[in-house]
Amino acid sequence: MKRLIAKTALVTTLAVVVMPAHAQSAARRAVDDLIAADRGYAARAGTLNVVEATDAMLSTGVVMSAAGTFHVGREAVMAQLRAVPENLTGRLEWAPVRGAISADGTHGFTFGFMTLVRADSTRVPLKYLAYWVKGADGWKVAVYRRVRRPDGDASTAEREPLVPERLVAPSPDPSVAARYAREIGDAERAFSDLAGKIGLGPAFTRNAAPDAMNMGGPGSADFLYGPEAIGAGVGGGQTGPSTLTWGPDTVLAASSGDLGVTIGHITAPGEAGAPPRRFPFFTVWRKVGATWKFVAE
Repeated sequence: MKRLIAKTALVTTLAVVVMPAHAQSAARRAVDDLIAADRGYAARAGTLNVVEATDAMLSTGVVMSAAGTFHVGREAVMAQLRAVPENLTGRLEWAPVRGAISADGTHGFTFGFMTLVRADSTRVPLKYLAYWVKGADGWKVAVYRRVRRPDGDASTAEREPLVPERLVAPSPDPSVAARYAREIGDAERAFSDLAGKIGLGPAFTRNAAPDAMNMGGPGSADFLYGPEAIGAGVGGGQTGPSTLTWGPDTVLAASSGDLGVTIGHITAPGEAGAPPRRFPFFTVWRKVGATWKFVAE
């Protein structure tokens, strides 16, 4: 009897150890699948122009930030890209440096470095951030941004992906994702309110996840990593309450309640009686413990 009890205890102990490792392995394979999808689109882009390469990876309802505004839907995005002549003759090269997925395996994001290779072989350095949703036709980009980056040193080595503790089945009930979307929207508005009280830099520091990324300003060759670097970079040495306000127009959220993205506008007061100015933004949010924190923007 004692041997039976000991054997049972050993099996139970092994199950406790092995099952989380198995769950973690499945989650890692899922995020690797997303990163592989991004890399796959990049590999095929070698024989396509910018318009064709971008079109291949976009969802029907994609939202892209470009030229100071949002372009909503694949046709609108394609029209904007075709309006830039170098997109018809140039091609793109890119590679992700980090990826992440939601616990239900249906939402994720990647970001990395990109190069526009013009027809005359000149090279234009870029950075990108893509929010992906997985459907019947695989991973497709739902929200997208790429920006020019200045020359300079950048850490192009791939970083460890952000992996959930375990995968869960997606919920077929749309009200579940809608509830999480409301939570994320509230977090974004509270973020703006906090900046109006304590300043832009401190608010970004407080709201950033420990592993957060910011794409940096026009003078930043690399991404900004971590709350302190992001707060310092965004704050720019300014002190006092921020005059900027922002909020989401649209929010997408995974049914697992751990990942989502806000899509909205920042409003800046006009100068010398001019009307307020509006700028598009999108921010990826991740649940850290019981709190929503931004993880990429």
